[in-house]
Amino acid sequence: MARKASIFVRELTLKETQKLTSITRKRNIDYSLRQRADIILLSSEGCEVKLIAHRTGLDQSNVNKWIKRFNEGGFDALGDIPKPGRAKEITKDIELKIAAIALSDPKDLRKPFTSWTVDTIRQEAITSGVVETISWEATRKALKNCGITPQRSCTWKESKDPDYQSKKKTS
Repeated sequence: MARKASIFVRELTLKETQKLTSITRKRNIDYSLRQRADIILLSSEGCEVKLIAHRTGLDQSNVNKWIKRFNEGGFDALGDIPKPGRAKEITKDIELKIAAIALSDPKDLRKPFTSWTVDTIRQEAITSGVVETISWEATRKALKNCGITPQRSCTWKESKDPDYQSKKKTS
């Protein structure tokens, strides 16, 4: 059985080598980017994929992938590719509308309660058409991003007597 030839990075320019070396020395940079820069530099020094994989602690297929990506796309290819899945749908505008609900008086919206909970805010955001659907946690995060934190609930009774305020003042 014939051995597969090891893949190597294309010849680097002096500027590319300097930039990769700079990335590997920075400590405030993303670890995975530093690791990828290491892969490219080791390959440019003539190290085979198997040795690079051993030194970096990665699988050989990962080392091959990053060398191929760099050969095809340069530095731009060393970044992470956007992950598949749903995009973030809670925009700043929606967060502000959710915050407006939380800061409003429930009575003004003809609600049978005197204070909001995260769940009642969530339900109001859905029924009022601010969002089609939203989870409890997404509602909490939207409130937090606007500087609003849910408080521990404390309840009190309000009198249904229409003359309550005048009676309260005289007593």
